[in-house]
Amino acid sequence: MVRDAVRCHFEDDESPREIRLHFVRADGIELETASIGKSIKVHGLLSGRQDLVIDGCIEGSIDIPGQTVTIGVNGRIHASINALDVIIYGAVEGNIHAEHRVELHKTASLCGNISSSRISIHDGAYFRGSVDIHQPEHHQRFGTLHETIDEVISA
Repeated sequence: MVRDAVRCHFEDDESPREIRLHFVRADGIELETASIGKSIKVHGLLSGRQDLVIDGCIEGSIDIPGQTVTIGVNGRIHASINALDVIIYGAVEGNIHAEHRVELHKTASLCGNISSSRISIHDGAYFRGSVDIHQPEHHQRFGTLHETIDEVISA
């Protein structure tokens, strides 16, 4: 199937001679997404090792290193956030440190400072604070928890 998919995108004389596949396998760790519903309120430190979607109210701090934190449209956050990626659709009051990127969608409201290597602010989003763009760190999203395998298929 891989060969067929590649062939349909290239003329015969332009087709690559080999196709490299990169596989990632988790070693017994579930990489599911956790979620906090809109009727949930949390006060204090929220930490973990999996992606998190928040539609409720959080007061305190959120520490999800190496993972993505998404604030849904119903999310109301009064906390500092530390994560790999932070995606905001709701309201956040607090500073954000994201190793990789911060996205503010059109329904987002952020009052706080951002420290990240990438930032995206969609038209209609509200932002009040400062931005510190730092050099991208050479991080591996899966760290040592995953084994990677490269395979070459002759085309």
